Amino acid sequence: MQALADAVETNQVHNRDPVGGSNENLFLPLIKLVDRLLLVGMMRDEDVEKLLIMINPETWDPTFDKEGKDEHRKGLLHMKMAEGAKLQMCYLLQHLNDIQLRHRVESTIAFAHDFVGDLQTDQLRYKTKPGAFGKLYNIINTVKELEDEPKAIEEPPKKTPEEKFRKVLIQTIVNWAEESQIETPKLVREMFSLLVRQYDSIGELIRALEKTYVINAKTKLDVAEMWVGLSQIRALLPVQMSQEEEELMRKRLWKLVNNHTFFQHPDLIRVLRVHENVMAVMMNTLGRRAQAQSDAQPANPPAADDTSKEKDTSHEMVVACCRFLCYFCRTGRQNQKAMFDHFDFLLENSNILLSRPSLRGSTPLDVAYSSLMENTELALALR
Repeated sequence: MQALADAVETNQVHNRDPVGGSNENLFLPLIKLVDRLLLVGMMRDEDVEKLLIMINPETWDPTFDKEGKDEHRKGLLHMKMAEGAKLQMCYLLQHLNDIQLRHRVESTIAFAHDFVGDLQTDQLRYKTKPGAFGKLYNIINTVKELEDEPKAIEEPPKKTPEEKFRKVLIQTIVNWAEESQIETPKLVREMFSLLVRQYDSIGELIRALEKTYVINAKTKLDVAEMWVGLSQIRALLPVQMSQEEEELMRKRLWKLVNNHTFFQHPDLIRVLRVHENVMAVMMNTLGRRAQAQSDAQPANPPAADDTSKEKDTSHEMVVACCRFLCYFCRTGRQNQKAMFDHFDFLLENSNILLSRPSLRGSTPLDVAYSSLMENTELALALR
C-alpha cells in the first residue's frame, strides 16, 4: 500500500523517468498486487479506505480541499496510464464492485431474516392483526396521511460518496474511450462491462440473490472443508493430470460425497455447480482416452516387458465421476433437472464400462438413469 501511495504521489506531475522505466511498469505490478491482496481478504477496512482515496481523493477524502491545498491533486482515475495499467485498474474496480455486491446481499438477507422472524413470531402469538403486519399497516396509513398534507419545498438530497464515485467512474471510462484508440480488446471488454455494472445495480443484486444460499452457522466447518476440496478439484481442471493427481481427484470426490453438506444441502452443491466441474473432469478423461486409442498403432504392438508406459486408469476416474453424479441426482429433483444439459453426452457414452458387471451403478448410463429415476414429471417432459 505504501509503495502504491508513493507511486501515486510521484505521478502527480509529469514524470519523465518513472520507476521501472515506463508508466505501465510503475503502476501495473503494484495495482495487480493490491488486487490480489483484496481478493484473498488480506486488506483491512483501513487499507480499502486508503485505496479508495488513492483512486479518487475528491470523492473519498473528507479533508479534500479543491480550492486550496488539493487544487492539483489527482487520483489514479485521472492520471495518464498505459493500457496495461488501465486494464489492471478495471480488474481492481470490478473486484471492488463485487465486494459491494456481497455486502448488499448480506444486508438484504439480514433484513429479511429479522423481518420474517418477526412475522412468524407474530403469527404464532396472535390470531388477529399480527404486530409486524400492524407496523406495516401503520406505515401505509402514515404515508397516505402525508400525501394529503401540502408538501413543503424540500432541499435536494445530498449525494453520497458512492453516487459521486459512480458518476466519476462513468465519466472516466468515457474519457478513456475517447482520448485515444484502444488496441487491447480485453481492455475494451472490461471497460464496457464496468460501465454496464454502474447502470445495473438492481438487476445485478436480483441475479446475485438467485444464486445466494444461506446456511446455519453450525455447518460452517463442513462448508469450509467442502470448499477446500472443491478448490483442489477446480485447480486440477485445466491441467493434464498424472496418475497421482487422478488419485487425489478421486479421493476428493469421494470425500465430498461423505461431507454432511452434500446430502443436507443439495441445493448448495447445485448452486456451486460442482456437478459441472465433475462432468468436465469426466469429459476430459474420456477425450484423452479416445485420443490415446486413435494414436495407438496396432501394427507395432509394444513389447510384453515394456514398463515405461503408464497404466491406463481412465476407467477409475470415470467410475469416480459417475458415482458422484449418481449420488448428486439422488439428493433432489432439481439436481436431476440440472443434469439434463449433459443427457446427450451420457447417452452417447452409455456403452462405456458396461462389459464389467462389478462396475454396475457407476457408469454413464447409470447417471442418465439416475437423472430420471422416480421423477415421472421430468420423464414426461422429454416428449
